[in-house]
Amino acid sequence: MKLPSLSLVRRSLITLVALAIIAPAMFSDAPLVAQDEAAEETSAGDKPAVDADLFRVPEGDAKTLQAYIKKLASTAPPEDAPEEKQIEFSVKALTALVTASDRLLAAKPNEMQSKQGHGFRIQALEALIAMGQAGAREKFEKAMQAARADKDEDVVGMGWQTFIADRTGRWEELEPKEQQAFHDEIIAKLKANKPQAMDASIVQIAALRLDQLGETDGRFLIELLEDAVPLLA
Repeated sequence: MKLPSLSLVRRSLITLVALAIIAPAMFSDAPLVAQDEAAEETSAGDKPAVDADLFRVPEGDAKTLQAYIKKLASTAPPEDAPEEKQIEFSVKALTALVTASDRLLAAKPNEMQSKQGHGFRIQALEALIAMGQAGAREKFEKAMQAARADKDEDVVGMGWQTFIADRTGRWEELEPKEQQAFHDEIIAKLKANKPQAMDASIVQIAALRLDQLGETDGRFLIELLEDAVPLLA
């Protein structure tokens, strides 16, 4: 099997590091600054060690899965391991994060646990896509859709922000029907309920991202604004 490029490996590792950095803030009410100071006092030898059961996602309630995700996201890949081993670690860790997040979201999580589950799942799947893992794109699409359909406004916002960034970030790769589907998805959101504060933000972010693509997509941007603005009134 052909190995992913080193740049993709680094991107996946950066994602894992990012997850490890944000995990304490997501699982604690303590200020991030205070956690940064504590991190400076922690030596390399105090970092969580990789054990044989690290990638074995537990069954259990939301609290159990939350604790597992915290442990996994706080464990960095071995720095002295060969590139192939770092790739292997990254894929296993990200895949386990997706599975754990799925189980967390199915375990009747509280509001904070739900936000964490959606957030970790989306970020882990983004990294797996970057590493060329089969099936990651399909799961990512479903994860974004689930977030956009959630009852929590913060999760919905996360889902829409990710969706807009993904589509506009791959704009030149999209087929015309996929570009049109992007437009239709936004308009459907605006028509679904009474005007909401989030709706204006969705249109604004999408318009800004499309505008950054250049004159080539000016027609699409104008069409989006012409269809969206009347619905925001």
